Amino acid sequence: MIYKCAELEIDTTSGVVSQGSERVVLSGLNLALLTALLQASPDGLSHEDLMRSVWQREVVADATVAKRISLLREALSKLDGDGDFIKTYPHKRYGLSHPVASVQSDDTSNTSSHH
Repeated sequence: MIYKCAELEIDTTSGVVSQGSERVVLSGLNLALLTALLQASPDGLSHEDLMRSVWQREVVADATVAKRISLLREALSKLDGDGDFIKTYPHKRYGLSHPVASVQSDDTSNTSSHH
């Protein structure tokens, strides 16, 4: 699936996140975290939701979730510059700071909003 969020285009199949000619490739937990946040937009996810979605049956500490979010922010900051792509909300919730639209990869003119 391809998503658009602010100036970023995110391909969750390949892990490529691009802004114009700049791009980064995400994999593993970074890609899983970003995909979960994209799918939950605009609501965001709690630590518990992220643990269920990304780590599935594993029990992970809150500090692990926070560290992985930090690493994802660092990777995305290479494109978005100011690093505010992922917001932290009260009560240990994370979400994206911009609206998300999904774009069908076989027809890029067909855009549906995920609001």
